[in-house]
Amino acid sequence: MSLPDSPEMKPGQSITKRESLALLLTSVAMNEISLSHIISAEADAIQAFVKSRPEELSYMSVIRINNTASRLLEEVSNGQWLSLSKLDRILRLLTDDNETYGEFVEPDELDELGELDESKEPKEPDEE
Repeated sequence: MSLPDSPEMKPGQSITKRESLALLLTSVAMNEISLSHIISAEADAIQAFVKSRPEELSYMSVIRINNTASRLLEEVSNGQWLSLSKLDRILRLLTDDNETYGEFVEPDELDELGELDESKEPKEPDEE
């Protein structure tokens, strides 16, 4: 299994919102593939130990192997939560009806849109 290709990015390069969301989705997919490789490598290591040293398999060695695998799976699970959170945010951006996708926004245009102006307070829905 190989990693998906991602485009080469240059500093200061402008991309559309749709392209940035596609890149974020690619990063989630790459992370998922990486986590699956980690799980597979751990399974291979356990199998190799069990097959290569069956005479050394004691109750305590099995407990140690289990504890190691358990800690690894806890870390992978934490990574899954981060991926899920990232994916949820991407999906919310994809379904935001107030945004137009595919338009370029240059960094100097952000101030005009008020996105970088911290002095402006967000409007409450009843103030419109």
